[in-house]
Amino acid sequence: MSEEPTNEHIKLYDGIAAWYVETYYNDMSDGEWLDVFCAAISTGSTIADVGCGPGQYARYFRLKGFEVFSVDISSEMLRVGKALDPQLRPVLSDINQLPFEGGSLDGLLIAYTLEHVKSEEIDEIVLELSRCLKPSGVIALMVKCGTGRYRFESSVLPGTGGFVQLWEPRGLSSIFEKHGFSTLMIRKKPPVLREEFLHERGYVLLRKNG
Repeated sequence: MSEEPTNEHIKLYDGIAAWYVETYYNDMSDGEWLDVFCAAISTGSTIADVGCGPGQYARYFRLKGFEVFSVDISSEMLRVGKALDPQLRPVLSDINQLPFEGGSLDGLLIAYTLEHVKSEEIDEIVLELSRCLKPSGVIALMVKCGTGRYRFESSVLPGTGGFVQLWEPRGLSSIFEKHGFSTLMIRKKPPVLREEFLHERGYVLLRKNG
């Protein structure tokens, strides 16, 4: 991803970390999709939640028997998350250059992270995610559905903002398939929270070929 958008999102999420925890930390409205992801990989597998915010899903994954790394670009999000969950394994990193050895992960959760990836940059991101996965590794995507991209200003922290890239799940799955993945499942559901700007939620489950 280009430097300027990445930096503006770091500033945004560092600044709204406390609000984010209060609003989303206990939200399990995507719990059924987490269950689908977990059912596709073996207990004891190593996974990474990339774009995890404060890492609110880490406890859930540990209870399911997985080793989990919580990855985010915001050091403040990870700091707050570690304070709430001392067992959190935080990793400060951007999605475009993950600090994992090639073929070291069994699964990747990418939950609403691709909304900050421009459509013209998605191919390089898919290649990086694929690099980290073992053959037959699984990726679970959650996205805001739609087409195009728009900018926003934060109502929580005036003077900050960023962009939201919308994705159609079927088109996104085709991009992953082009880079050696098979699509296992695609789902959509209506927005749940008032902060979602009426975007449908999209879900894509993929397996790396091999």
